[in-house]
Amino acid sequence: MLPFASEYRLPNAEVAARARFLNTLGYGASDALHLAIAEDAKAELLLTTDDQFLRQAGRGLGKPLIRVANPLDYMQEVKP
Repeated sequence: MLPFASEYRLPNAEVAARARFLNTLGYGASDALHLAIAEDAKAELLLTTDDQFLRQAGRGLGKPLIRVANPLDYMQEVKP
């Protein structure tokens, strides 16, 4: 997917700390890091097909600063 990225971010100390915190709450390590980086980038939305990740974020676990959504559900919302 990297060839399609318009931006590439490396985690800084603040992002790493946020990811560790999210991981301690139950997010998987990759999910926690993805969410922390997306929050730091001030993304509007993080799309995932990971049902557990969607449930955790949907419950507000760790108070996500951005919306986490399923791509198919999101496309239904924005479909004209």
